[in-house]
Amino acid sequence: MRIKDQTKNNQVSTQLDDFSANQIPLVGMNSASRKSTLIAQIIDSIRRIEYLLQVSIRSSSASLYTPYSGSFQPLAGAAALHKVRQIDDAYWLVYLATHFAKHKHDGRNLTEDIYGRFGQGGVWDWNAVSQNPQAIANWLQASYPHVTSAGRSRRFGNHRKYETLKPGPKGTGHAVATYIDWINVHGSHAALIQSAQASVGQNPQQVFAFLYKDLNKVAKMGRLGKFDLLCNLSNLQIAPIFPDKG
Repeated sequence: MRIKDQTKNNQVSTQLDDFSANQIPLVGMNSASRKSTLIAQIIDSIRRIEYLLQVSIRSSSASLYTPYSGSFQPLAGAAALHKVRQIDDAYWLVYLATHFAKHKHDGRNLTEDIYGRFGQGGVWDWNAVSQNPQAIANWLQASYPHVTSAGRSRRFGNHRKYETLKPGPKGTGHAVATYIDWINVHGSHAALIQSAQASVGQNPQQVFAFLYKDLNKVAKMGRLGKFDLLCNLSNLQIAPIFPDKG
């Protein structure tokens, strides 16, 4: 283990010991293997947060949010969109990236292909989908045979592996329509944030908690999906929110 990694490992271990001794006893910490696994998971989470913060700072190229540019990266693309004040598109691309997640082999192929309309022309940007929440669902239904045909592999990420592009109430078309409806009630993503702040105040943690609960209105967003979406928006510095302690 590198010195830097060992130092971080020791820091997290010490903090866990202190928390267990002075706050809440962590029973599982009695097992060295379990403690080691927990430390590894915490460090992995820290690295992801640090990575997304760097992405938010460095990302500016339009190629990052341009499908089939060779540089498409939806989370970095969302950060770039946010910098040019395309706020709704930034939120929307983070939602799509979270809904499809990153497959260990296919990467972000699925997000790129859906956002980029399979290269048929144009993109499903916020302006296109918000005008008619059912439009993308109808397009997916018509395009479904193409999705399953031979070509490059496109699969949901591991923790989203039970999701589907199949038409119907359990499919992506229905899910994205509920997300669009959720935002359209307020008129924009910025207005949604303002509404949340009007309800609970300016505290980023309270706004996070409010949005987490309100995301129950969006289909196919379970506990992990809601948490990932809001954390991505927070870590990319797109939304003024921060994970609450609950």
